Amino acid sequence: MAKIADILEQLKVLEDRFEQIEDDGDDFDEDRSRIPEMSQKEYQEFLERRSQTDFGKTWTVYRRLMLELVEIYLNATSKQRGMIRRAVRNMINIKCYTMALCDEQSWLILDESGEPLLRSLVGLISMVDKGNELLSQFTLTDLHGQATAVAQIEIDPIIAEIAAISSPSTEHIESGVSTQQFLEEFEPYRFS
Repeated sequence: MAKIADILEQLKVLEDRFEQIEDDGDDFDEDRSRIPEMSQKEYQEFLERRSQTDFGKTWTVYRRLMLELVEIYLNATSKQRGMIRRAVRNMINIKCYTMALCDEQSWLILDESGEPLLRSLVGLISMVDKGNELLSQFTLTDLHGQATAVAQIEIDPIIAEIAAISSPSTEHIESGVSTQQFLEEFEPYRFS
């Protein structure tokens, strides 16, 4: 519990920091559009360049803390997972950047060695507990595509495993579809 409290406290500091600094995404739009074509080395160099900005420095700490927290979340008791979900739900910036974090990290899933990262990213979707909102659907669809088409990882058992520990509650979700139900019924989004 002390480790959870420590990470959540650090995330609260980042929540305030994200309010004070400007997202540098516009400075990297051209590079972002090239990500699908980048080699792993080029992608790592892109992440390194971005980590040198004020936003990037904060983002680097955010990434590390969120990946640590999701590992704890995936192995926690039901009560601890509920506490983590409630805490993250109250940190708007932390919650909002989670799908961008999943997108950033998904490009590192290139083969079966990426399965632990894939599990963590699906776990983040569970942890932020947004139900079936469109961004969650797009993010999980992208993860599904990266896992199946690129890395040749069977993602459905991972989604089922994470669905089983996700929240069935809809009290804070506008769509009325819980994260658990979203994951249980997930079908990749079909773009028209």
